[in-house]
Amino acid sequence: MTPGEIEALIEAMIERKLRELFAPLTQQSENDEWADANEAAQQLGLPSKQALYNAITAGLLRTGKEVRDRRLPGRKKPRYQFHIPNCRKRLDQPPEKRKVV
Repeated sequence: MTPGEIEALIEAMIERKLRELFAPLTQQSENDEWADANEAAQQLGLPSKQALYNAITAGLLRTGKEVRDRRLPGRKKPRYQFHIPNCRKRLDQPPEKRKVV
């Protein structure tokens, strides 16, 4: 391989990796169904974001279904986002039909 080919290969690899890393951020702005805790609490008619955190702790809202963790790599404190339609569906279920994990 020539130095120019190696450089082009490295640039392509870096570009692909950057797209992988930043794609969730650009998809988020395009997808209005996900909201941060304050906005989600307001849209769901809850008194505060703490009510959402309590629902996660209790197993009512589940990470991977109604909630996603968007924390930066290496961070301990979670930064949750909530899928509003899935949260509404889950919260509207009668308690006897909710399987709390």
